[in-house]
Order: sequence, then structure tokens, then C-alpha cells
Amino acid sequence: MSELFEKAQRVREAWEILKMCRAQEKNEAILKIAETLDAERKAILEANQRDVEAAKERGVKASLVDRLLLMKNESIP
Repeated sequence: MSELFEKAQRVREAWEILKMCRAQEKNEAILKIAETLDAERKAILEANQRDVEAAKERGVKASLVDRLLLMKNESIP
């Protein structure tokens, strides 16, 4: 089974659980996701930079490379 297929399957399974949750539980889950993303911000941006550089090296069109690029938003705490 491919990695992408496995991820899609996990998302589908998570959705089955999430759709039965109350609004408060969903809100708590969203806040936890946001906290995790914030805690991993530096690693995410570094990995994204590596992906962008690899795409450039492979000759991917600039317009597509631009779509890969995540920007650090200083206004977000």
C-alpha cells in the first residue's frame, strides 16, 4: 500500500470519528492541531525550503515552485 493511500485511509478513519463529536470536542481538536503546527513551525518551514530547492534543481516551472513556498508570517503569534 502506498504512503499516500495510507494517509488518505487514516484521514477517512479520523473523519468517521470526528463527525460524531460535539462542537466542543472538535474545537479542542482544532486548537491542539494549531498548537502542534506552531510548535513545529521551524521544522515545517525548513522542510518546505528543502522541497522548494529540490523542485528548482529538478527544473520545475517557477509558477509551480511558487505554489510550494510557505511564507513565514510574522503577524501570526
